[in-house]
Amino acid sequence: MVRVLLDNEQRALAGGADELLLAVTDTQALLAELRRRYPALADHVEQRTAIAIDGRIHQHPFAEPLAEHSEIHFIPRITAG
Repeated sequence: MVRVLLDNEQRALAGGADELLLAVTDTQALLAELRRRYPALADHVEQRTAIAIDGRIHQHPFAEPLAEHSEIHFIPRITAG
């Protein structure tokens, strides 16, 4: 199971959960599962965050593989101004 840790804003979009345990094998499946369970959180993640997988940040992680015990954080994207 992949462990997804949520910040305060993300918790509000996930019904108050501070962490999610999901049986997914890549980021594409992760986003699909979020879309199924928490559509507002999925929109937020796709539009406003980068994904940190086991401490490594990915700006556009299309189908990035996940290990069985990966830890995921959604981090606000940094944009140039």
